Amino acid sequence: MATGISFDGAVAWVTTDGSYLYGHTPEDNAPHRLDPSDPVAEPIDWFVARDGSRYLVTVNEDEILVELPDAAVPLTRTLLMRYSEDSDVIARGAVEVETAADGTLYLLIYGVPMSGDPLDIGGLVAIGPDGEVGETVEIANPFSSADTGSPAHLGVTPGTSDPWIMVVGEDGIQVLSRVDHGPWP
Repeated sequence: MATGISFDGAVAWVTTDGSYLYGHTPEDNAPHRLDPSDPVAEPIDWFVARDGSRYLVTVNEDEILVELPDAAVPLTRTLLMRYSEDSDVIARGAVEVETAADGTLYLLIYGVPMSGDPLDIGGLVAIGPDGEVGETVEIANPFSSADTGSPAHLGVTPGTSDPWIMVVGEDGIQVLSRVDHGPWP
């Protein structure tokens, strides 16, 4: 059975550590967390991964800033995004973040086109708890005429390090996983 909560304020909830919801305010992109049993969004300095480590992921124009203060050597990684070889293509970067039981961050990165032209932009990147950045894995376009822009396509099976991506298509919902660690369909 599904339940719901309401709270005052506007926060874009983007991830969870299994206990709290984490997100950013639209006005100043400030990180907040919400305890579903006490629906008051509170400002915080860091998001918390499922293994308890702290992190922060911020999108600025064409770069993603990833901060990992609890890595063996605290570090910051900057990932640059390029939407197209064509300089006339204007897109806004978006990222979905989920954490695995081992502290790995999974980032689903895509460009949201600011024009009417459809763009097939998207990739999945894993960043280990030590800050090592894996290769970007190309994924299927998570958008369709049935789902033109909602977030929440990326997930990790609780208690595991197995990511999955949900795609809402005209003929139904597909959940793509890589449990065997092979290529994404």
